[in-house]
Amino acid sequence: MYSLISKRADVIITNILLVLVFTFLFVVSSYIRIPLFFSPVPITLQTFVLFLSLAVLRKKAAVSYVFYIALGVSGLSVFANGGCGMLYLFGPTGGYLFGFFLSLVIFGHIVEKVRHIKKLNVGDYSLVFLLANLLIYLCGIFWLFFTYKISLGDALKIGVVPFVIGDIVKIVLAASLSYKLIKC
Repeated sequence: MYSLISKRADVIITNILLVLVFTFLFVVSSYIRIPLFFSPVPITLQTFVLFLSLAVLRKKAAVSYVFYIALGVSGLSVFANGGCGMLYLFGPTGGYLFGFFLSLVIFGHIVEKVRHIKKLNVGDYSLVFLLANLLIYLCGIFWLFFTYKISLGDALKIGVVPFVIGDIVKIVLAASLSYKLIKC
């Protein structure tokens, strides 16, 4: 009986630590950014962290992201453009922030369900990460479209096109790393 309780406590502690680690990684990855002179959206490593969190935390991945958002809303300068506070959520990257959350919730549950059926391979992870990224793009371009009152074409030019190649690289690297991490 004691060993069952002890194992359960170990699992809970491990999950809490992993959520906190990924919260920290979201913060760190937002500081690794390349501003683009033609776009209000910088290049960051946050999608890479998002992909890894989906593989490792699955449906708990959204919790780490909620903690990250809470840190930023509470006044800590953790967001990609160095911002903080509630108003930042309504700025040019607001759609991407919302898209991150939606992707983590939806695809975290999908990864959780699929992992009960089979082990995911690199192709499976790549597909999940690609679909999650497409949802982020969709939320981001519609946010830019409505916020800046620009055409969808212009929203695509500043909100998707500059990121495609880098995101493909992040997807491939994250899928390979996820497969190796989860396989252990």
